[in-house]
Amino acid sequence: MSDNYISQLEILKPNKTDILNYLDGNGTKVPRYARVTLHEGAADVPGIVDYMVGPLPIGSDTKIQPLGYFYNGVNGINGVNGPKTMSSIANITKDLINVAYYGGDDE
Repeated sequence: MSDNYISQLEILKPNKTDILNYLDGNGTKVPRYARVTLHEGAADVPGIVDYMVGPLPIGSDTKIQPLGYFYNGVNGINGVNGPKTMSSIANITKDLINVAYYGGDDE
């Protein structure tokens, strides 16, 4: 694949703490953003990148920036012990895609 294309476009869920503060009357209205997933096949190193676009609706203050915060922490990549996690689902990946993967050290 040598082309760039948008594979996903959706509303980005706002931070729960910000929403609760707004609903409780202790915060301001939370701006809305879109999540855009772009397949960058034409890049020197092809890959898939998520971007955050907003605030919405699009205006003079709208920006596009890389989106990575939800890949960090306990629910993201940094919170996953690759070999341990992958080993526990190896039978599932074997059934689905005929590959049993046990983490980054598995060739």
